[in-house]
Amino acid sequence: NKDVPDEVINVIESSSFMITLFTDSDEFNVLNDIEKENAQTVLGDLVASIFVSNIDNENFYPKLIATFHDILLALKRDETKEYFTSIAPVLEAFFNFLLFKEVIDKNEHISILDTISQHKDSFEATFDQIANLENEDEFEEDEEEYDEEHEEFLDSLDELYIEFKDSEYYDVLSPEHKKLSEDIIFNFADII
Repeated sequence: NKDVPDEVINVIESSSFMITLFTDSDEFNVLNDIEKENAQTVLGDLVASIFVSNIDNENFYPKLIATFHDILLALKRDETKEYFTSIAPVLEAFFNFLLFKEVIDKNEHISILDTISQHKDSFEATFDQIANLENEDEFEEDEEEYDEEHEEFLDSLDELYIEFKDSEYYDVLSPEHKKLSEDIIFNFADII
């Protein structure tokens, strides 16, 4: 089983908590209905992608966003075009919310929005790229090896969720937000 560093667990726990708060915010309400429908999946996938990326703490979020396209291209095969066109607006709204909550500072916020802007077109083009790759049969994999690796990943997600449920972050959530946190965890598994 993959050992998950404490700092990654902390980022995931705090991100999951902030995602639940985000869904009740003014920043969330500026999104259109399609973006709102996709918001939890997009943000859950972004947080889940921490597991498959190796990013140091310096400029963490801009680096994560910059690699998010490649991660989506590798892992997302069945989302709608609306999901991919929702990525940039959802990320912008979420990081605006984090700035408002003073989780990130203004300089980091500017860097994050710049990174989102730079990758907006590639996020939107991912749907077509995946369709082209599928047509070219480039997603053929050894199913047995794939299943074993991803089963280990799912096990680590289960362990992480148990840790989250035992944390002070989970205790302060309302029943509705506790349900949302479960949905986010299930979204993690959907990227596999």
